[in-house]
Amino acid sequence: MSQSLHDLGWRQGAVFNAELDYQLLRANDAGEIVNVVSTHERWIVATQDCDLHVVEPDIDDPCLELRLVRPIRGGLSWGIRSRKLRLDDSNFVDSIDAHLHISPRALVSVSNDSYQALSHGRALAFKTWLGLRYDRPAVPEVAVPLAKSVANAFDSVQGNPLLDDIHDLLMQFDLSADPIFYTLIAVITDNADRDSIRSLVSKIALTVPSNLGIAKRLEAVPRQEVTLEVIENSYSADVSAITWKSDLPRGAT
Repeated sequence: MSQSLHDLGWRQGAVFNAELDYQLLRANDAGEIVNVVSTHERWIVATQDCDLHVVEPDIDDPCLELRLVRPIRGGLSWGIRSRKLRLDDSNFVDSIDAHLHISPRALVSVSNDSYQALSHGRALAFKTWLGLRYDRPAVPEVAVPLAKSVANAFDSVQGNPLLDDIHDLLMQFDLSADPIFYTLIAVITDNADRDSIRSLVSKIALTVPSNLGIAKRLEAVPRQEVTLEVIENSYSADVSAITWKSDLPRGAT
């Protein structure tokens, strides 16, 4: 049996440089569909490892999925439940960017078989993010104004050095109360200053109007202490994670 891409070292989360064209479809003023071709030069493999195990490098079928990798400009959280995921200190991916499908033969050719693997932790975050972005619960409609206010408050502290130690700021809602009770959980690195981060979370909560919600609990919890139950019942407090159109929230994270 021939070697697979996985045998050659390719993994989900492999990053490589290559100038590749991709197409977007737009409609002009006359309602005609227009192909818009753009070029990008940094990519990440989104195809799962189980598929890379069985795909051989000489296949011409475009069965592999790539995502655009963009450079970070300004502050960006590490969160895995946000629209944007920070891959490392310099790069991120955005779920609204176009996806590109490429054949294994073309991938090996354009990359010159040269790629950079993410660290184990960031590769796991990328895999988790891919799942969460496409199988994720919506913020309850009644809680969207509150979620939007928390997200904007969190966005306002971007650039604070403490954010480097926060993987995610998660929100939970108690909809039985009026106004809504909410919890903020900062998921932090092992060596983070827990008290300072809790103070930052308190600062965020203080800017949220009390008529929208009342902070019931504020926590800073190391990543390894965060339970699956917390992850399943939480929403990211990232302004890019809550979708609304104009002044009308639509309630999707």
